[in-house]
Amino acid sequence: MKLRLIPIALALLLLCSCGKNEAERSDAPQNNAVASADTEAERRVIEGAEAEPYAEVVTSMLERFAALDYDGALAYIRESDRAMFDFSDESRRRLYDSLFSHMSCETAAVYSSAGRIFVETDVTSPDMLDVYGDLNLMYIDAMMNGEITSEEESRNFNNEALAGIVAADDLKYKTGRVDVEVVKDADGESRVAFTAELMNAMLGDIQTAQEQVSRAIEEGAEEYTSARDSGAFD
Repeated sequence: MKLRLIPIALALLLLCSCGKNEAERSDAPQNNAVASADTEAERRVIEGAEAEPYAEVVTSMLERFAALDYDGALAYIRESDRAMFDFSDESRRRLYDSLFSHMSCETAAVYSSAGRIFVETDVTSPDMLDVYGDLNLMYIDAMMNGEITSEEESRNFNNEALAGIVAADDLKYKTGRVDVEVVKDADGESRVAFTAELMNAMLGDIQTAQEQVSRAIEEGAEEYTSARDSGAFD
């Protein structure tokens, strides 16, 4: 049972580490999205030349992530938020590479609300729930065939299989709309206030996938325990 959970744990590594960094930092970015229903009266749409610089900051950041130019992408993120990204871990880096290289974006609108600037952005990435399904079927098959006998082999299999899954022609995508805030950084430059909501969209709604996979694991464990207690394995 432990080995069967390894690919899921690895696939969730990015989101979990992101949440850990946020919890440890006193200046961790919050969910900055403003609910339009609550601020409709204050919301002012920004158009034309006035909107372009804000949209460009967000688009440039996401396009550099998609090109795997991480240094370039970080330059567009508020300095206090850059600690959310750790490119030193090889497994995490390869997961970033696999998913971000298939990401695309499109800005929908720029608006101001309560003195803050937001860029409505549609982020399209591989649907992580679909990816999880394929990855775990492949993993279980490899494990049953004796191809995976250690955590190192598990990590290697996970990295190689993930790259193959996201390169498939029938890959499913998911689009999430995020209100991305653009702020003046300490040096006066306009940068993205990075949030967990934005990260989740960039990773194909990995949070929903995590919740559903965790639920499936719990249900499977309950079924196993019930069968064992009833003597099904005697």
